[in-house]
Amino acid sequence: MGITVNYRRISPEKFAELQGNPKLAEEFFNGEDSSSTAQIDRLMQAQAQNERELMQQISTQVREALYRDKASVYADNLDTTKTQLSIEKEWQAIHYLLTGEIAFDETQAEPPLSNVVLGGRPTKFKASYGYVRYLTPDEVKEIALALNQVSREELRTRFDSGNAKIYAQEEQWDEESWMFLMNVQDDLVRFFNEAAANNQVILISSD
Repeated sequence: MGITVNYRRISPEKFAELQGNPKLAEEFFNGEDSSSTAQIDRLMQAQAQNERELMQQISTQVREALYRDKASVYADNLDTTKTQLSIEKEWQAIHYLLTGEIAFDETQAEPPLSNVVLGGRPTKFKASYGYVRYLTPDEVKEIALALNQVSREELRTRFDSGNAKIYAQEEQWDEESWMFLMNVQDDLVRFFNEAAANNQVILISSD
């Protein structure tokens, strides 16, 4: 268990409807999606154990291919319509790579990149930790533009100087960690781009 960061993208109209209809909002946030998330969490734990055992036996080439696809696999398992995305416990690592700041629940880094993980205004809807936050369509577009301009070289520089006090990090970062985090980053960029293209609100929750 631990803190994970999860995203949903919805239309402004749907968001307004949720704000004005407590019963619908309760079903939206606490209905079938909650059980699905629990099932996915168990799936990911089993998958992680299987991969740890597999990594001891397979070649470097196959290992690299697995990590190249790993983030996309868990995103697909979470929601085939891509209206939801979880970056699991990698949220602090992603925030650090984007901003250079190690933060937990508040950020002093400059927007819009600081808003990718820790941004958004609180709603009245409770999450496991605090409240669900939201980014407006204009904020989503600003963030998507900024994410598209972040270079791999910039992320790599921070990655190479990192390794200390990152949440849920059990071992020193290595090339496998880099490949995995870049897949998470790519999924996040695609998610924000899709939301921006559809003029959507993004909801962020810590669960």
